[in-house]
Amino acid sequence: MAKTKKWYMEMADTTVNYAIDEVRDGLDQEKAIEILMRNENVMHFYSKDELELIFEFELSDAVRNYDERLKQTEH
Repeated sequence: MAKTKKWYMEMADTTVNYAIDEVRDGLDQEKAIEILMRNENVMHFYSKDELELIFEFELSDAVRNYDERLKQTEH
């Protein structure tokens, strides 16, 4: 059962990450959260408040600056 729950959690995280990318590309954040709230799997793991906090963090200047610095480094 633990493997199944982990798989569903990964799917929820992937869905949230996709929505964050869509917001970065111009989708309204409120609309993205509204769409996520219709996804039973996402809502099984996250509340609306948690989604708002995740979006706030992921779209923050600190994360954007980190991503830009990471792109400039050689891997």
